Amino acid sequence: MTETKEQKTILRVVVMTAFLTTFMGSALNLSIPAMETEFGIGATLVGWIVTAYTLSIAAMSVPFGKIADAAGRRGVLILGISVFAVMSLGCGFCTDIWILLVLRVAQGFGAAMIFATNNAILISVYPADQRGRVLGLSSASVYVGLSLGPVIGGFLNH
Repeated sequence: MTETKEQKTILRVVVMTAFLTTFMGSALNLSIPAMETEFGIGATLVGWIVTAYTLSIAAMSVPFGKIADAAGRRGVLILGISVFAVMSLGCGFCTDIWILLVLRVAQGFGAAMIFATNNAILISVYPADQRGRVLGLSSASVYVGLSLGPVIGGFLNH
């Protein structure tokens, strides 16, 4: 049950991106009151900032999965990581609520590319007798991201 260097690298990337994409989805929820104050807007509009990310992931995961199957999973994953990272950085420095909304949608597109390729890549590089373990690690990182998002997000907001 020895892993190659390529398999270990892929597993690390998948676990890290699975954590970060779900963390970003859940970390912002406790920042809603602060965002209302910062941007001088109501809860409804701030709710769209939170929801836009999740909706764009839901809407684009299947299309990006199909694109990844046709164009190559690795390229779509790398593009997704790049889009997600750039949009996350942009969200951190954004001072306009409408631009933030657009950046969150684009961030969700990057996350959808990641979600659409992560498990498919794991399955393609690990033999059948190791897939349960690596898919379990990937799933665990998703739930750790969802669980730690509100905790760390609340701490950072405070």
